[in-house]
Amino acid sequence: HYGKVTGLCKKETAAKLGSNLVQAWRRSLRARPPPVSVGDPYWNGNDRRYSDVPEDQIPRSESLEDCMARTRPLWEYKILKDLRRGNNVMVC
Repeated sequence: HYGKVTGLCKKETAAKLGSNLVQAWRRSLRARPPPVSVGDPYWNGNDRRYSDVPEDQIPRSESLEDCMARTRPLWEYKILKDLRRGNNVMVC
């Protein structure tokens, strides 16, 4: 989740906030962009798919490391199992 910069054009964001900062968010394992506000239209809590997730567990900003930790269980317990069985897996 790109936090407060979700939905913004990369070039415009880099011009406004500095390309070094934007590149740090995109390339660093631990750097996070500024968090999105709870009332922001891009906050995932506004999506009904997250209605059963407690508000404090909905990411407002994520680093690549956060994203890896969040998706690792799906990789290990579902996708990898299917691949080892010889199944094709499409991840969208």
